[in-house]
Amino acid sequence: MPDEELLLRAVMPAAQVDAMRATGPARRHYNPGVAALLTLLKGLSTPRGPGEIVVEKPDFRLALRRGVGPAA
Repeated sequence: MPDEELLLRAVMPAAQVDAMRATGPARRHYNPGVAALLTLLKGLSTPRGPGEIVVEKPDFRLALRRGVGPAA
């Protein structure tokens, strides 16, 4: 029995665990509109990624900076 199932059975009623297992794994959805964002986020997470990213539109500004502590 996988560890995940053992933990589920330890804290949940057996009927609920059996029902979850009977439905199979959750469907995975691919949204091509999010692919560019995921690529950007992966790039930001690398040590050599950009040090700052700023996204702006009317009435909204998001600034992400590499480093520790609040921006000055």
